[in-house]
Amino acid sequence: MTSVVNEFQPEQPRGEMLSFGGFSLDISRYTRQASRRTLGYRYRETVLPLERHVLVVGTVSDETNTLESSGN
Repeated sequence: MTSVVNEFQPEQPRGEMLSFGGFSLDISRYTRQASRRTLGYRYRETVLPLERHVLVVGTVSDETNTLESSGN
């Protein structure tokens, strides 16, 4: 696996909005707990290089007309 993103974004005080690139999320309904404090958010993204052999252990089913997977 190759790490392509590994960064920490500090919490935006009182902004109630979480933004990353062109994506923004109103987190006001999740931040109403006065006893908790969020320092920030860690973003990590990894990719699997092309032509790499992998072993996938799990099951896949389309029993409900949607693709569902499960594994250990």
